[in-house]
Amino acid sequence: MVPMINFLNPGDDTCYCSQEDRQLIIHELLERSPTGVLILTAEGKVLLMNDAAKRLFEYDWRPGKETAWVDLMKSRILCDQDSNPITKDPIDIVIKERGRISANLLIKSRDKIPEEKWASITAFPVERDGGLVAVVALLIDITSFKGTEEALYHQATHDPLTGLSNRVFFSASLKKAVARVRRGYLGGAVFMIDLDRFKEVNDTYGHAAGDELLKSVANRMCSEVRETDLVARIGGDEFAILLSDVRDTNDLYAIGEVAERICKSISRPFKLGNNEASVTASIGISMYPNDGLDEDLLLSKADTALYVVKQSERDGWRFADI
Repeated sequence: MVPMINFLNPGDDTCYCSQEDRQLIIHELLERSPTGVLILTAEGKVLLMNDAAKRLFEYDWRPGKETAWVDLMKSRILCDQDSNPITKDPIDIVIKERGRISANLLIKSRDKIPEEKWASITAFPVERDGGLVAVVALLIDITSFKGTEEALYHQATHDPLTGLSNRVFFSASLKKAVARVRRGYLGGAVFMIDLDRFKEVNDTYGHAAGDELLKSVANRMCSEVRETDLVARIGGDEFAILLSDVRDTNDLYAIGEVAERICKSISRPFKLGNNEASVTASIGISMYPNDGLDEDLLLSKADTALYVVKQSERDGWRFADI
């Protein structure tokens, strides 16, 4: 039995308002709601689209206008909760599987000036006697929330001084890279890097100059690797680089060339205001899968190789276990 909205007076069974008034209240509830409401037929045709939904889709729907869900989805992108594109349409899933589903929807503007809106969509079936009567979709504009979420995520995963990824993001990226190798993808290399004589720069010219040097170091490192590689600042004057998708991890010469370029780039003098300062870099390198497929082990081996360089010649690089 479907429950009716009776609008009864408290304490008695008399109806508070007429049928006409009830229809008006429901109409105003739908039209003034900040939540977008879409009601679709079992074939995906739009039966109702309130003002909030029209604004989200920038679509001038009117009663009697022949519109299908697929028409609204043109130039739209569906994403999961982590903003990764998905291929299965939630409305199609509800129609076929009769289940409740939620997803994020990236809505691209039809205007000449590109604009993107994010909406959270929850869709569910309305059934009677085993048959599908309609599909209801509720949409909430989460554009401002996504912006805040992305800003907070960036703060949590990036170094505020250099703009590089931080230790947390680097560790997560290395874990994913290792997992890819287990699925048959190409391997890579882990560089652990420590600046030599950086403390002297701080002591001589001050921490502001030291910060400027760190930013310049970050730029030089990024210029010596591919855009697909990851450069991170994991400590005060400690950096790490993840070289991913290396075609031949047995080609130590090619990996060593990258390390050599970085060392030479860092060894060039840095202009710090009216002063000039020099530092060098010591690098320890581990390879995956050659040195293992455990993130902690790879970091440990690269750290050990770095320690050997620091204790000997400095301004150089060394592979793990060599």
